[in-house]
Amino acid sequence: MTYDQEDNIHETEITDNPGAEDPVFSSFKTKFLQKPGEHLLGIGTTGSGKTHKAYWLLKQLMPYEKCIWFDCGKSAQMGAEPEIGPLFGMGYPVNIIIPWGCDVTVENSPVQVTIQKAPSAPYFWEYIKPGHINIGIINRFIIEPEVYARYISLAYKRLIELAQPGRFPRELLPLAIIQDEFQDVAPGQTIRLNKSMLDSAIRISWNINKLRSCGIRLCGFTQKYTFIYPNARIAFTWIMACRGAYFERDDPDLADFNRMYKRLDIQQAVMWFPKKIFRHRWRFPRYECPPDLKVSFDGLVEDDRPAKKEKKYERGVQTC
Repeated sequence: MTYDQEDNIHETEITDNPGAEDPVFSSFKTKFLQKPGEHLLGIGTTGSGKTHKAYWLLKQLMPYEKCIWFDCGKSAQMGAEPEIGPLFGMGYPVNIIIPWGCDVTVENSPVQVTIQKAPSAPYFWEYIKPGHINIGIINRFIIEPEVYARYISLAYKRLIELAQPGRFPRELLPLAIIQDEFQDVAPGQTIRLNKSMLDSAIRISWNINKLRSCGIRLCGFTQKYTFIYPNARIAFTWIMACRGAYFERDDPDLADFNRMYKRLDIQQAVMWFPKKIFRHRWRFPRYECPPDLKVSFDGLVEDDRPAKKEKKYERGVQTC
């Protein structure tokens, strides 16, 4: 199939709660949603609707896996509301995990909200709560890129350590990690700022299949394919190409459709199944922030080292 045949490409309207009538979604359900450890990479320019597709993906995974969404610090609608807002409207209780010394205030949430404070980056995974939409908030509390790079690197280093056979808490598996701006975790050469970012990229690339075998999946979203470290991006067997996605000619199966990706609207995406099997276009729903929801943030992480009294630390839990 080529771009010249685009008018003949079938498009499926994917609802918020899709049924099994569509054979392509049915295949996606059995081969991805019900198969822990399958990694997916979403690619598209700013404004291509990646985040709304990530909302949809999270909601589909919730019945099958424990899920954690890492907030990348952006706001929706010109700063009027945080990007995590729609996560409060999906009908699941929300568990927010933040660094020690920082605070989050949530007002008018339609669901129960729990706020937990992790003493250092490696502890984030231990605060995940089954049956909740877990939201890890780090980016909003760090302004120095080197501190953020080290913090993220330490968090994922601990995740890989826990992925050793028998070490990850059974009650938290299978686990899905939704990470927007995935280049912060495994950056390619063009956007690396320091050695910590390179170390993180190498570590994730080396161990990404180990995460899969443990039942941990990564669903990353980024603006460009080349923003991701090469050895990491080839581990993503599922590709969601949104508007503006671009692939080099050394990957002709994906690159043949570059012109079509450019013309997609913000609700469309092209789903590539493993082994570069092209299905067709999907049209995704959009998600709104619950009315009157207010989320505010306070605090700053200036040092990624653990607290001095970490051994005597008691869990800080607050319920809204």
